[in-house]
Amino acid sequence: MSLNKNDARYKRSFDEVPLSCTLEDREKRCCRYKFVIDFRKMGAEFDFIIQPKRYLANYCAGNCPTYYMPNNFRATLLQTLTKNSLQRCCSPTKKEKLEILFIDDSGSLVTGKLSGMSIEKCSCS
Repeated sequence: MSLNKNDARYKRSFDEVPLSCTLEDREKRCCRYKFVIDFRKMGAEFDFIIQPKRYLANYCAGNCPTYYMPNNFRATLLQTLTKNSLQRCCSPTKKEKLEILFIDDSGSLVTGKLSGMSIEKCSCS
């Protein structure tokens, strides 16, 4: 019997996490969604950026279960010390740098890397 993702009994394996989703998926679990930053649309304050004119920044959204086996000692300790189970949230777990070409204050062309500009993975933490 073959199940598709719209079937009520369909489950993704843990090997498929982290999820990359689209709004059309209507996924309720923690997912990474595409989000494009376009410097051209952000106004004159960003005219100093030569390249890239736009990039994939992404964002994390979705629900995280409160029942889980903590993956580190700190989380286990915190769960033990609190009466209520920990509420986890969907957040970035891997970010990438963005290399840009820009004009500095002296008018020179400069390349630089900005850390944490593109979200590559999201998970519950």
